[in-house]
Amino acid sequence: MNTTFDADGLVQSYLQHLSDHVGLTESDVDAHRRDVRRFVEFLNAHDSPTDVREVGPHHVSAFAASLADCSAASIRRHLSALNGFLRFLGDTGVIPTSPSPGTAAQETAARETFRDAFARYLRHAETYRGLSPMTIEAYGRDGEQFRRFLENHDLPQDVGQITSREVQAWASSMAGHAASTIRRRVYAIRGFFTFLQREGTVTLNPATDVSLPQRRRKQPSVPTPEQCQKLLASAHTTKERAIISLLLMAGLRRAELLGLNAEDVSADCSELRVVGKGGVERLVPLPEEARVALVRHLVAEGIRSGPIFLNQAHKRMGNTTLQRLWKRLLRRADLEDHGFTIHSCRHSFATMLIRGGTDIRTVQELLGHQDLSTTAIYLHSDLRTKREAVANLPIGEHCHAGDAA
Repeated sequence: MNTTFDADGLVQSYLQHLSDHVGLTESDVDAHRRDVRRFVEFLNAHDSPTDVREVGPHHVSAFAASLADCSAASIRRHLSALNGFLRFLGDTGVIPTSPSPGTAAQETAARETFRDAFARYLRHAETYRGLSPMTIEAYGRDGEQFRRFLENHDLPQDVGQITSREVQAWASSMAGHAASTIRRRVYAIRGFFTFLQREGTVTLNPATDVSLPQRRRKQPSVPTPEQCQKLLASAHTTKERAIISLLLMAGLRRAELLGLNAEDVSADCSELRVVGKGGVERLVPLPEEARVALVRHLVAEGIRSGPIFLNQAHKRMGNTTLQRLWKRLLRRADLEDHGFTIHSCRHSFATMLIRGGTDIRTVQELLGHQDLSTTAIYLHSDLRTKREAVANLPIGEHCHAGDAA
């Protein structure tokens, strides 16, 4: 293996990796090129090693110290790019280990406020993790609630000063909320600090060891087949009919429905390419009734490309518009008092599949669940189903009575 510090060749390989495998945009790749080149130029200006294997923590620490006059954001950006480059060299076997940034630079970057760091985390989550806009909005609300808690209780605002005590106090202040809500909010903060750990801004994750209430799985509110029929009948336009059909007969999430483009529909409109959580794609077949509803909508609206569902401004329909449409359907179907949400359609879709004998693995694929345990909640039958099951056991006096007859 050639281990000479061929800066241009190594940097170019890393940038190609970012473009091909990480999926960074051209402008982001250029930013990484500038930041990594600055490290290479620093080495060249300070009698750098001629063998890449000789690059060690002291070289990285010296480079980090040279950034002391830069802003915290600039230091963070340089060190993040350098960390990625060195990890790439370590992962590809060019160097045995990946040296870490210096402590002084870490401390400088750790003086970043929670507000600024969390905003950067949200941009990262949206750009590189492919999270849906609604998930990003939920994370943003959770982060803002934590920030306000810190501010209102005169607690540290810099990310490097936040400890598990602050996170635990925040979690405890939410007593009375649903366990799932508390856990989701703390997980959002935990993910944020994991992000800071990976880029070298903080060493420890203060949200890791926080005590959380146990989550209790509860049966989701599920419309019956008769209630689903009422919802379908309550649609007055081709758009409403297509939307409620896809929710009930394809089990789409809100974000998946709103994110559909004409390009995601097969030529005969019998199949959808759906982009789920985390940018994971799946193919969802449509039953004939849903296919016909979708075709009629596309023809009526003249949609041949771009978003399938538009608002009155002829832009992609948003969550607020969809929520208003849903409330109209509930009101027309006389189901306003049943506590059904848009997500209840997805529950109904899964429940009907399970009760119809579909195996759980197929249901998992249709729903786009990454974890089978998420799908398993639909295996819990209602009391009526359980009573019918035990009443029909092929033993007992009722069986003998039938034989005698």
